[in-house]
Amino acid sequence: MLDNPVWLAMDLSGAVGTVALLRPGGELLEQGTLARGQHSENLLPEIERLLKAHGLVLSCVERFFTCNGPGSFTGLRVAYSALKAFALAHPRPIEVLDGHEIRALAYLAEVRLPPEQLDVVTQLTRDRFLVTQFECTRPRLGRTSQKIETTYTQGSLRLVDKPELEGIYFGLQAKYLGAHFLNAESRKTISEKADLISASPEYFGAKFT
Repeated sequence: MLDNPVWLAMDLSGAVGTVALLRPGGELLEQGTLARGQHSENLLPEIERLLKAHGLVLSCVERFFTCNGPGSFTGLRVAYSALKAFALAHPRPIEVLDGHEIRALAYLAEVRLPPEQLDVVTQLTRDRFLVTQFECTRPRLGRTSQKIETTYTQGSLRLVDKPELEGIYFGLQAKYLGAHFLNAESRKTISEKADLISASPEYFGAKFT
């Protein structure tokens, strides 16, 4: 049994990364932001700052969380590498989640009247957009399709990851991973050493043509 246990979540899939400390159950203690393009340089110092600010050390972490994509391949790999090292040094499970599903769950938790259908969008390149469509049935979601669009069009209600895109700007944040993972169909728990060593992000953008 850990003294003063916490959860550590990180999302480096977008241009701006986030790291969050949460109480078991998902209550946020604090979330820190990593500057655009400086994920690998600032990740460990920011984790150290968060832990020290709350009188904690890494061995207090009970569970780790990260995103499996979609997003920056480099950012996803940095997050995986860091958490795999932490989990091997302090054997704890890593919860890996689909970024689109968590964005949808977090958005639905903030609105009073959920839509019947919701599209979640990530811009992969200048002219490639990964779009996942969900049917909104609380507390879980029904994924109906996932596809690449080469021309962005505003269809049904869409959550976008760039403020310049038409739609509702609602990007992924680390705190959402810890808060909503229990309702995520995509949840994958990695705890065995062999699985930790071989784990790598799916990225999503590379498997579509």
